[in-house]
Formats: sequence, structure tokens, C-alpha cells
Amino acid sequence: MRYEKRSALCFIGVLFVLLPSIRNGLGDSFVPDKDELAQFFSVNKENITIECPQETYVVLGSGSEQELKICLDYKDRQKRCEIAVAGLNDIPAVYRVQMKVREYSGSPSDRWHTVFQLHSFPDFGEKWRCPPVSIEVEKSYFRGFNRWDINKISRTQGYNCTEPGNTIQSRQILEGAPVDYGQWQNFLLDMKATPMSDGILVAKVGNGNAQKFFGGNVYNDRRPPYLKFGIYKPAGWSDFEIKSGSPICVGYKDVTIKTEK
Repeated sequence: MRYEKRSALCFIGVLFVLLPSIRNGLGDSFVPDKDELAQFFSVNKENITIECPQETYVVLGSGSEQELKICLDYKDRQKRCEIAVAGLNDIPAVYRVQMKVREYSGSPSDRWHTVFQLHSFPDFGEKWRCPPVSIEVEKSYFRGFNRWDINKISRTQGYNCTEPGNTIQSRQILEGAPVDYGQWQNFLLDMKATPMSDGILVAKVGNGNAQKFFGGNVYNDRRPPYLKFGIYKPAGWSDFEIKSGSPICVGYKDVTIKTEK
């Protein structure tokens, strides 16, 4: 993955923390620190934020076969294991994210989880809001949502998303794309990011047709949004997931990010 506006990598070194071989589906492997994650994403490590207190993530392989594997296990009592990547241009801007994503195991659960987000920082006077773009898995299908607000300060209540009385608008951008468990599936997000009417958003997962949407597609914020790779599972765990004893794991490879004005 390469940021178009950067020409150099900040890669100081790689430190590893050994995991027990049975921990959370990762196998006998090492947890990378920010340096190795920065190398994986080809960004400065200052743009990496690790939101995974239980450290259930690992970089596997090398070269073109290198994979970031992220897992979430019911036993850890955590809602998330995500890697945030900052450094996007201020809006309005063009963002393009291409990668391959792999869900490791299936579940009929309606307790959805995310696999990717374009998120944003609230301005002073705002609460944290639902991400402008979220790609999720529910009942063995991918689904995607887009939220935006032309107002400089979003008016929110409840879950701070699109409840009645909120100024945030939303639409579904992916629906019915089947998850091919254990296999790599192509992912594309290509957008002219703006809260104004001239925005464009294209989203695609797997072999389905790309969906194109016009109009506002992000919040009217002072700071640029950022990307999140990994699992966020706020809806809890189903009995099926708990009884299976298996973690949820998602893999990422061939990640490319472009950002330009």
C-alpha cells in the first residue's frame, strides 16, 4: 500500500512479541509493533494507531504473500481489534483503497462485525458518530453503509448515527455480496470525499458489480478522516459463536491507498 503524497517510508526496525501458539487463532506467531505495521502499510509509524488491547493481530509471510491477520475472541471480552491508519488529505479529496480481504470462518450469526471503516474525528462540540463508511459482515454476507452531514456541527442523539432528529444522513452502499470463507476477495473503495453535492463514491467487494453513489459522503469536519482495518463487534456474540469456541479472524493483503486533492 502506498500513499501517493509520500515518497519515503519511516521504518526504524522491527520488534516482535511472542504469542502462545494457541492464542486466538493466530498460531505460533509474533505480534508486530508499529514499525512492522508501518512497513506493511508503507506509511510513517506516526500514522499508525493500534486499537487492540489483547494484541490478537499478526503480520504473516513476506513479499507479495504478506498478510495482516486480525482476530477477535469471545474469551477476551473485547469489542474490537483494529489498526487505524491516518495521513489522508483534508477534504475535499480523492481517496482510493484497494486490497484483498479474507474471512476465515463462517457463522449464521446476525451479530455483525466490521472489517473496514473510513472513520472521522468529531469537531469541538460534537460527539463521536457512526463512521462515514463501514463495511461489515452479517449472516455470511458483506454489507456497507455510508453516512454524511453537510452541517459543520452534527446534531446527534441516541447512538449518534441516523436516529430521528439527527442531522446525519445515510444510505446502504453494499448489500447481498456473499462471503467466500477462506478465500481472498477483492475490495475497492474509490471516492471523491466531500459533504457537498459533488461527491462520488464507488464500492465493491468480491465479484459483484461496483456500486456508484453521488452526493455528500463524509462529515463536514476540520480534520481529515482515517482508515480502520480490523474487527469491531458492538452487537455482542451469538450463542452459536460462543459455543463454537473459535475466534473471528480477518486477513488483509495487497493493500493500496491513494490520497490526493
